[in-house]
Amino acid sequence: MKPESILVIPRSHINCFLKEGFFQSPALQKEVLNARFYIERDFAEINPAFKQPIGYSVIACPIGVLVYERVPKEGEKRLHGKLSIGFGGHVDDPETYAQAHQREIYREEIIWPEGLTAEDNIAGFVNIDDPEIDGGVHAVHLGMVHVIRIPLPYALQCPKEEAGKIRIVGYLDPETLSARVGEFEAWSQTLINSPEFMAELCIEALREGASEREQFICSIAKATGLPVEV
Repeated sequence: MKPESILVIPRSHINCFLKEGFFQSPALQKEVLNARFYIERDFAEINPAFKQPIGYSVIACPIGVLVYERVPKEGEKRLHGKLSIGFGGHVDDPETYAQAHQREIYREEIIWPEGLTAEDNIAGFVNIDDPEIDGGVHAVHLGMVHVIRIPLPYALQCPKEEAGKIRIVGYLDPETLSARVGEFEAWSQTLINSPEFMAELCIEALREGASEREQFICSIAKATGLPVEV
């Protein structure tokens, strides 16, 4: 069987753009979207000379942010048992970043109800180079953070749990995310702890635009801290 190959970017090409934590960089965004260099995944996972661009999509609605738990069947063993707010994955050869993003979000991870066109914006990047955090998994990866905003009626339809690889926790509001931040993997912790990123979610604006019924459901979800189903 042919070894799996994935998209990477030589660190030397993008070092001038990289920062720790959450940051924005139109120049780095252009580099990721135009990247076309692939190497074997096993080699990439142990070689910090390359960064693997990963789509990291945060799904927001008037209730809050969609959270899931990484379970043992999920691919990255170093993150098993941790919560996450980011959906996405590697870019497979010969995909472009944009093609992989569509595949991960619209087919494998979250199955949108028919007819839904979600607002999908690139908010920035998340980067952690410390080899001691989460077993060093982030040192060879670079997260391009998308914020996907969806209306509440669609959000209340349970997302697909991909072949037992994830366990949907539900929608958590910003206050609950902050209170439980220690349960999340480091990229999610970084975003939850970033006032700049949390402002990008526009949760309050989404709530203000909701109907009276939707606002009532939001209040129940916030009071109970539980996923809401209808």
